[in-house]
Amino acid sequence: MLDAEWAAKQNALKAEKQDLDYQIRNSTGATQNQWKQKLGQWQKEKTQADKDHNAAKASLKKEWAQ
Repeated sequence: MLDAEWAAKQNALKAEKQDLDYQIRNSTGATQNQWKQKLGQWQKEKTQADKDHNAAKASLKKEWAQ
């Protein structure tokens, strides 16, 4: 179940990144800078999602080892 949820989260993040990349490529000036800031926020969210996933996996491994 954890892997299925993770795959869904990864797909959602991938789609969001594709949209952000598209918006950055097709905008200019201040608008483009706003999209770049959103991409920075996306990168932080992705990093946190990776950390959360790794922590959940480690927790499950520890729980099953007992």
